[in-house]
Amino acid sequence: MEFRCIDLPDAGVILISPADPRFAELVAEIRHRVQDFHAPAPSEAEAEVDWSDPAGAVLVNRSERPIAAQSLVWKFEDDRGHTFRHTYTHGASGVPSLLLPFWANDHQREHAQYWTTILPGSNRFLSRGRVLGNNSDVRPPSPGEEWRGGFIGNGGGGGGRGWPRPIAQATLVLDGVFFADGAFAGPNEARLWEQIVFAAETRQASSKLAAERL
Repeated sequence: MEFRCIDLPDAGVILISPADPRFAELVAEIRHRVQDFHAPAPSEAEAEVDWSDPAGAVLVNRSERPIAAQSLVWKFEDDRGHTFRHTYTHGASGVPSLLLPFWANDHQREHAQYWTTILPGSNRFLSRGRVLGNNSDVRPPSPGEEWRGGFIGNGGGGGGRGWPRPIAQATLVLDGVFFADGAFAGPNEARLWEQIVFAAETRQASSKLAAERL
């Protein structure tokens, strides 16, 4: 299968494919972190992840800002020329979250800065519908960031994850990245930017209306 990655080097966020000599070592290190670091227990989806996914990749944050959310698009073509895709957004669907901190207290915000972001220098394993890893490759959590349950980012997606026929070509597109400071980069085919902005505007309008009625 031919596999390629399209990343965002100008924004400092890159994808490393299985063809890269560094890939196997990075995946092994991430897998070790997920299994051994004292952190949230892996979900059922994470526990069943295919670490040898031929359409998997490693995301590396080489920017100077934490990544708060990202959208990923896998595009496939089978041996008959039929195409299908899988889209996955991570870190964008929960409220409160780092980008949508409505009703969050100070501890929750501090907690989210560590557990729901990809810190500068950190990396993650990407498989269809999964973003695996944590920031322990950069630093352990501070006392105020230690995992106490609750308030963890989540994601969602659409499109098939299976392999209905032998796959001839696959492409992983890093479609959008929201940094913790609100900056955005990417072609935005999955409309991650609109999703976050619309959710924020809706919450702000609701809060304003509620305040006016008091």
